[in-house]
Amino acid sequence: MRKLALHRIIAVMAAFALSCTAAIAVAPAASAQTCRTHGGGGTLRTCSEVTSRQGSTFKVAYRDAIINDTSRTISGTCRATESKTTKHTVSGSLSTAIKAGIFAEMDLTAGYALETSLTTGYETSGTFNVPPRSRIYCDRGTWVEKMSGYSVTTNLGPGGGRVRANWTSTAPERNAWKFHE
Repeated sequence: MRKLALHRIIAVMAAFALSCTAAIAVAPAASAQTCRTHGGGGTLRTCSEVTSRQGSTFKVAYRDAIINDTSRTISGTCRATESKTTKHTVSGSLSTAIKAGIFAEMDLTAGYALETSLTTGYETSGTFNVPPRSRIYCDRGTWVEKMSGYSVTTNLGPGGGRVRANWTSTAPERNAWKFHE
């Protein structure tokens, strides 16, 4: 019976290792801030840690412009009538439980609220003055935070074992209008 349980644990760890397309190596225990227990009967514990923040980038969902070819200042309004959803992403084929831990670690590291999913909205606008003989570009989109790190999954059952997966992840931060010339 003990031999059968050991084979099952080895099979679970092998399946997990094969499902990770991110870089994988046997690793020492993580000093991660965010850990989660998961797997059948809570037999796996995954700790995730952010090692690098690449900052925020603006992901455009809708583009518009106001062009003023007159000799006077005009008032312009850009209105977005389409929406786009930006979701939390993680490189590699990691389980939902591991992705949830990565998101929690990113949210903690960012120091402000990140979202798992954010939609720009169907009806939103921005109004501004457009100087003579100029143009203002209007971009509606979402600020997205990008971070890299690793997760270490430990088998808590007999036989133990650890698997490390490196990852890069993005998460939406907030929607915004970006006006520029």
